[in-house]
Amino acid sequence: FEDAKQEEINLNSINYMSTVGEEKFAAALEEAGLTLEEYTKTLTTSMRNQLIQTNVLEDLFKDIKVEDSEIETYYNENIDSFKTADVSHILVDSEELANELIAKINAGEDFAELAKANSTDTASATEGGSLGNVNYGNSGFVQEFVDGMKALGDEGGISEPVKSKFGYHIIKVENVTAQTLEEAKETIKTTLETEKKNALYTESLEKWRK
Repeated sequence: FEDAKQEEINLNSINYMSTVGEEKFAAALEEAGLTLEEYTKTLTTSMRNQLIQTNVLEDLFKDIKVEDSEIETYYNENIDSFKTADVSHILVDSEELANELIAKINAGEDFAELAKANSTDTASATEGGSLGNVNYGNSGFVQEFVDGMKALGDEGGISEPVKSKFGYHIIKVENVTAQTLEEAKETIKTTLETEKKNALYTESLEKWRK
């Protein structure tokens, strides 16, 4: 094992030297105040410690499993995280103006043009009110706005005025899509495995410190 590991370290040194050039490699060693022997010894120790850590963690995590029932539970409890839609809005200062604009939209006037002319959210107004493709579970929007989005259901549409601390929103939701459990399965599995590994590592670390 030691001979094989030393051979790997020597190869790493040669590969690094060939990458930067022998002169630059020698200059780097000189700047670091190391001889080639000292550099190799440092690398040996570093790689040995890394190998030990890898083996310890592999042994620690070897029994971690994620059951299908856990994946399904996570999916159901975080369903909004797997749902997105194209969302736009028009923000105005009064409910009266919001209702006037909704009437115009229902009469066939263009939502984007009305947003450009009326929305006080100047950042999205220039884009016709577009807020882009929004994840329902991680939108960053105030709760009233998120509730207004959800109220439009999977079909989407135009909301009634939605009041928030910013004013009154007219929300437009289109192209609602949701990942199925099967589509989200591997992502959820990875998330749950990571959570279990972190919890076990933290728990083990506390025991090792005692």
